[in-house]
Amino acid sequence: MHHSQPHPLMDHRKKHGLRRRRESSPRACGELRSPRWNSEPQGSTTSVSSRSSRRPAKFSEIEGKSGEKFVKKKAKEPGGLQYINNIRRSSTEELFVDLIRMPTLTSASVMLAFVVVFVVVFWMSYTLIPGNHFVFSEDVGKGTVGSLDVLFYSLSITTAYESPIRPNSKVTLLIGNIQALMVQVLMVFLTGVVFTRLTQSQPDITAASVAILSSFNGRKCLMARYVFNNPQEVFVDVRMGLTYKRHVELQNGSRFFKYDTLSLMRSEAVRVKVSQTIVHFIDNDSPLYNKSLEDLKAEKAVIDLSIFASEAFSMQPVFFVQSYSAVKGEIQANKTYKDMIYTNTEGIRVIDHANINLLEDLQDIKDASS
Repeated sequence: MHHSQPHPLMDHRKKHGLRRRRESSPRACGELRSPRWNSEPQGSTTSVSSRSSRRPAKFSEIEGKSGEKFVKKKAKEPGGLQYINNIRRSSTEELFVDLIRMPTLTSASVMLAFVVVFVVVFWMSYTLIPGNHFVFSEDVGKGTVGSLDVLFYSLSITTAYESPIRPNSKVTLLIGNIQALMVQVLMVFLTGVVFTRLTQSQPDITAASVAILSSFNGRKCLMARYVFNNPQEVFVDVRMGLTYKRHVELQNGSRFFKYDTLSLMRSEAVRVKVSQTIVHFIDNDSPLYNKSLEDLKAEKAVIDLSIFASEAFSMQPVFFVQSYSAVKGEIQANKTYKDMIYTNTEGIRVIDHANINLLEDLQDIKDASS
């Protein structure tokens, strides 16, 4: 009977006691720690007070409703985002949007550079034609047309200003008409950029540089505030929002950014003129429930403050966004905002915008009130 010979590699592994390397392991996919505590069974009627009696009332980590669990371990974090195979605008639309987003001085410099390049390109087109194809106008007189005169002719067509020379051949006349048509297209493009920039309503809003995990009326909350710098501006149909973004990791090892819209004590206002403090109460239904400031730093949490309104007189839409990063120290705990409003010696209420970023400790306030 014929017996098959073992493979030399298999014989080498048996001889030295080696086992075949596994292609994957649970550690390679990312281990998940067990939850700090088990979730309560359905139908449980445990109150908030009984829960707080078992555990100190603090912001700590809990398991999310969708089963996500942030893993506190040293792992390589993504170094930004990269988009591939995405549908992009055309180059003209992209340029138009970029000119609107640029700072005013930069945008004006780029548009002026477009005009200069446009003039130089057609000036070179005129000068590259062999021979002299331009003559001076009759009211100017006779003479030899130089290269500088042709440059000013190209500039005059672009700016619609009268030129002292005129084309004397069909070729230069054709190029001149092509330049005149392209000037109209260029001016429509640049006029659209200028008009869009001028009609954009720039909100004169200043938001506090720090969001705080604080207490309001005995309830834990997340607070942020903003002021309108110009008292003459009035905004109507104001909608405010707070968005909570963080890194999460599921049990299968996949990681992604998750966004939660936080419920606010007051998310809309018919009319706002001076300032507003935005409050999100951290209760059982809040995504921030039982999370400490260290937990927010570990998951690289970011709180986005957004304001959308309409300017009362021009009815132009206004949009404002301010981001608060826990890693950068822009979110602080056990603090409260210092009051910006006080009454002076003449009985006039004063709003001091210099106090928008000033904070006070909650403990100091309790000691002062006791």
